[in-house]
Amino acid sequence: MERLLIDYLPNFLKEAYEYKEIMATEQPEFILAWKKATQAKDDQFLQTLTLSGIERWEKMMKIQHKYTDSIEDRRFRIYLRMLEKPPYTYEYLVEKLKNICGKGGYYINLDTDNFYLEIRLSLHRKNNIEDVRELLDRILPANIKLFLDYMYNKHEQLTVYTHRKLGKSTHEQLREEVLT
Repeated sequence: MERLLIDYLPNFLKEAYEYKEIMATEQPEFILAWKKATQAKDDQFLQTLTLSGIERWEKMMKIQHKYTDSIEDRRFRIYLRMLEKPPYTYEYLVEKLKNICGKGGYYINLDTDNFYLEIRLSLHRKNNIEDVRELLDRILPANIKLFLDYMYNKHEQLTVYTHRKLGKSTHEQLREEVLT
């Protein structure tokens, strides 16, 4: 619904030529002001951030975006940074992975004797593995060796498909693409 300034005047002034011209001249400025006010409201919430809001958050958080990133990728990176808060415990890490990947969207194994952490992400998070790696680089202790990779498709997942259907894909596609 477009707001017209002339509609805010009393009826007897709406007919005056001078007021019609003044309102027509001022209307574009008010349209711009309403757009800016709506944008300012949208930039208060992560789900509705506009490009200028994303750029402002990235500047505040010192996040460098990639030119190939979509708006959703950039929002996701801001979301990851917002989730960070010390102290960083194993439970905190598990909770972060659950928030990022969803239940069952990751595998984690911590070997405390050898200071080794293995994390595998769901193939649905292929675009975000570098973001997760940066998060882990910031929150993991320096003495923990990290192995981060994908949870690849397993043989059991492929047994429901016929050889004809599987034959249309390369070995790499069968291993690394999300199955539908």
